[in-house]
Amino acid sequence: MTAPVMLSGGGLWIEFTWQGDRWGHRIGVEADSDNHRAMARDASSSSSSGAGLSESGPVLSHSPGKDRVDAAAIDAARGHGARLQRTVVFESIEGTPEEDWPPSPPLQELHLEARPDGKQLALLVGMAGTSHWSLSVEFDPAAGTAVFDVACRVKRAPGGLGSRYRRSGSAPQEWSAEPQTSGSLELPRTARWRYGVAVGGSARDLKIYCQAV
Repeated sequence: MTAPVMLSGGGLWIEFTWQGDRWGHRIGVEADSDNHRAMARDASSSSSSGAGLSESGPVLSHSPGKDRVDAAAIDAARGHGARLQRTVVFESIEGTPEEDWPPSPPLQELHLEARPDGKQLALLVGMAGTSHWSLSVEFDPAAGTAVFDVACRVKRAPGGLGSRYRRSGSAPQEWSAEPQTSGSLELPRTARWRYGVAVGGSARDLKIYCQAV
């Protein structure tokens, strides 16, 4: 059994869990137990549509429905004597060993690094078919942000590349980040895509956005 790996801070958390033959992950928000009820009430009273566009790219807001509060992986943790309530917002959609082009990168190895500036770095690699994937996650616990940088080395025309997520809530949605199709299509080649998540707003919304590579 491979133990889960958690990054947390600034109201944001990311948990990597071993799912059969690869690492999947969940992304969510956290708050002190005294503030959790108010946070959930404020979030549920905000706009429930959740999907849109801003200058920074696609935005999905976290607004858990009443039916999700108990079922959304609310975990207990101790930090400075306070009990933290953690709620899942996004969960990676993983593939199977039979898929050469899974919906999310198939990542079999994980390594963590702590940087002198307080940021945390998760490095993951894996493969499926004849292609090799890598993912770096730069987590800033002071700012409550994380940047995902993905690359895939392909030797034959891909059947589909990207990172797909399922958003928790009373009306589940899916979101994906994909490489740009412009540029050389010569093989072999390396496809790359980059995106980030950030906590913000009075209701501590979780926003996910694309970045140009």
